[in-house]
Amino acid sequence: MLELDDLYLAGISRPRLQHINLKLTSNQLIGVIGANGAGKSSLLRGIAAVEPQLKGHIRLKHQDWLRLSHRQRQKYLGYLPQTEAPEWDIRIDELVNLSAQVTHSQLMKHLEKYALLTLKERRVSQVSGGERQRALLARATLSEPQLLICDEPVSGLDVAHQLTIMQQLHNHARTHGLVLAAIHDLALAARFCDSLLLMHNGELVQSGEPFEVLTEKNLAHCFGVQAEWFCKDNGVGWIPTPLQAVKD
Repeated sequence: MLELDDLYLAGISRPRLQHINLKLTSNQLIGVIGANGAGKSSLLRGIAAVEPQLKGHIRLKHQDWLRLSHRQRQKYLGYLPQTEAPEWDIRIDELVNLSAQVTHSQLMKHLEKYALLTLKERRVSQVSGGERQRALLARATLSEPQLLICDEPVSGLDVAHQLTIMQQLHNHARTHGLVLAAIHDLALAARFCDSLLLMHNGELVQSGEPFEVLTEKNLAHCFGVQAEWFCKDNGVGWIPTPLQAVKD
């Protein structure tokens, strides 16, 4: 469904993206992981076509993605950037329905899905950062996009809502298309994602299923930690230790 061919994005001291080549199929939740500054946001911004200096080619369903107009891309794309502050102090239901303009019943059903019904009449300034994040994600998914890009979608959310949102992203991928999400919590990534893209210094170090990517070697090289993983029927967890502490 989505093909990346030699994506390159220059930076000040080093490239932000270094010749990324990748093919991703539909109906998957893809987790983009890596330490701070690894290139996760740059990759997602490039795919969302909001990086004007990006070089390379992107094809979505065999279409030249970067040559489509903004309006044409919006037919397929839902995008939640890492930091987004609504410009107007509008009601939550108005914020969610700002772009798609669905019917009242469709909107109420969608608000319920994201636990926003009780907040629908509050204004943006009257909700917490985590509640605003849920509203922005609800807006990004309202049109049921075939390509959904989320940069740290569970940032600022409590544990229960993190789990709920990750499950909703997984369900969206199964029902509507491809979801790419930058995720800092590796346990959440391992539990919910079909595949992971591991970034380091602007390079794609490895892609594959979580057990293929979250290896002792990769965690040491890209995160500087040694990890002890434990798995149960309902999920996975890990205990990371800084490599320096291990050596000491």
